[in-house]
Amino acid sequence: MGYRVSGEEITLRAGGLVMAAVQSYSCKISREPMIVWAYGEEQPAKIGCGPKTYTLELHRLRLNPGFSDGVDFSGLSDFQVEVRRPGKTLLYEGCCWKELTETAGLEGGLAEKIVVLAASCREMAV
Repeated sequence: MGYRVSGEEITLRAGGLVMAAVQSYSCKISREPMIVWAYGEEQPAKIGCGPKTYTLELHRLRLNPGFSDGVDFSGLSDFQVEVRRPGKTLLYEGCCWKELTETAGLEGGLAEKIVVLAASCREMAV
């Protein structure tokens, strides 16, 4: 279904269907600091870490042939990105797009780049 890149297969899924194959991706995991101040103190009493956030960049998305009529990527929300690697699968869930760059050509619909925010990531052994 997806492009094969270094033994990986990357797909975008919505409603249980594989909508597009992704040629490559990158993921940035962030945490916002949670600073606790004691009343009257000049320095923080504690610095903790907030929840993880995932920002993915998906490059060169090709529509699944079943979606030959096209997909409005700008209308997508609450979708999944699945990355299959040898021995494990990463499933990014609760996704919404933040930035979208589309191109069109003779080969059909292509999203050149989509920046995605994911609510969670699960790792599953295969």
